[in-house]
Amino acid sequence: MAFGEEAAAALNCMRMEKMAYRDYLPPEAVTAGSRLVSVSKGLWEDVRHTVVGLAKEEIPLESPYATVWWYSVLLAMEKDPGIFLELINYIRGHEAAFSANTLYFLFYQLKSKCFLDPGLGADADIKKSLHLYFKETVERFADEAETPLEWIPEEEREEGYVVVLTEQLLSVQHAPTKIALDRCKILMESMGKRVLLINTAEVLTKVGNIPFMEAKEGNYAAKMGQTQVWKGTEIPYFQCSGHMPNIREADHVLAAIRKAPPEYAVTIGGSSMVGNLLSRMLPVLAVGLGPSGLEYTMAQYQTLSRKVGREDLERLALLGYDESHVIESVFTSSLAPQTEKVTRDELGIPEGRFLIVVVGYRLDEEVTDEFLSMLEGAVRDDVHIGFIGPFRRYGEFAARHPGLEGHMSALGSCDDILARYEVCDLYVNPIRSGGGTSGVGALFMGVPVVTVAYGDVAVNAGEDFCVKDYQEMQGKILEYHEDKAYYGAMSEKAKKRAEALLDSETEFQRIVGEFCDRKRKSGKP
Repeated sequence: MAFGEEAAAALNCMRMEKMAYRDYLPPEAVTAGSRLVSVSKGLWEDVRHTVVGLAKEEIPLESPYATVWWYSVLLAMEKDPGIFLELINYIRGHEAAFSANTLYFLFYQLKSKCFLDPGLGADADIKKSLHLYFKETVERFADEAETPLEWIPEEEREEGYVVVLTEQLLSVQHAPTKIALDRCKILMESMGKRVLLINTAEVLTKVGNIPFMEAKEGNYAAKMGQTQVWKGTEIPYFQCSGHMPNIREADHVLAAIRKAPPEYAVTIGGSSMVGNLLSRMLPVLAVGLGPSGLEYTMAQYQTLSRKVGREDLERLALLGYDESHVIESVFTSSLAPQTEKVTRDELGIPEGRFLIVVVGYRLDEEVTDEFLSMLEGAVRDDVHIGFIGPFRRYGEFAARHPGLEGHMSALGSCDDILARYEVCDLYVNPIRSGGGTSGVGALFMGVPVVTVAYGDVAVNAGEDFCVKDYQEMQGKILEYHEDKAYYGAMSEKAKKRAEALLDSETEFQRIVGEFCDRKRKSGKP
């Protein structure tokens, strides 16, 4: 069918829903929405914008499930902050129509969209509204919990025992997994704590899912054992089922912790529902997974790897917090040790090339035509670009950028990223929120980073490695390529920067000390 016919079919579905349905989304509506998104790709922007505007007027607002679906369809066609904010506020205004699990499912889908799209993720109104939405969802779960959530007095908690919660534990190539294991090791080996690591398995849950266009799903490693070994340290470990945040299983975890309460808890990231409910029982420190922004959390304290700004304070005030809620810190990483040697020949890269790498787990979303057009302008005869990570759309992008033919290749995923950095010259970062740890690995190997001053890579790398936009990025790439003395000086700066970013032991102990001081001085739960 042509685009006009698909648009008409979708509009007719919405009009029918207004007349015939309440709290029901017919299968034909899911089909019509999916087809509309598919045929809209590649259309002129103004045509797509017009159709989105027409469709928005026809959304059946009386039917919450259908409304969420059609808003998600429009967002897949056009990443409009206004439409995104409307969706958040619609769900908040109709939260009684959804189960607590569905509210959490939708929260994570919205949070994921903010993470993947800087235009949404940087919007102050969106961040405020989404944090209020998260607060209200925590309250819904608290109302449904059977475990008493009253505060446990300090004298009833076991001094020297700490529970660490992470929402996902995968392989050591997964940055949040390394962060969780590393913090456990520091607590155990350097601070003398008894630790239990709990994987609550809540990232991008499918529990409570309803139709949502381009919904993301978190990974889950089913067989992980009762201990995790990290750099010689055996860490006691418990893993929830992959069907969280089921309130009954959450109750089981909370009841077990209440029966043998720790001195305090640490959450890796801030959005674990178990961790947020736990913060009603005892002190919780949320270790931010993104150095550039506040976590969505109701824990009493969280880390932030930059100065607290006016926008942060406004957001915190909405939640009943002030600046004392935030512990400013250096976002330190832990790198899996290099175990391989890789040659350019093995990677299919001709010798003598200036090798640029673009690294990520989400290259399909984070690489854009604008980014590749910038790289086209930076290509010289001896320049090659390698993409490291899953990149299903590589062929599609390559076809649209013939200027990069013969100058780029998809290198796939790997277990040893440091071995790849050893044979490359420059790490170039597309505009995105994440990727902070991959940038640290490049710096550690003396590979300079080039990034726009936005997101986690920029915060970690520091202003010496930041540019203001893609135009300046293109010039900076050429400067690294042509000026050997400049390249050498920046390579040394990269190594020095990495030293501070890898000193997790010193920094995490300082953070925990600050956390303990603040909770003691506050004199309140």
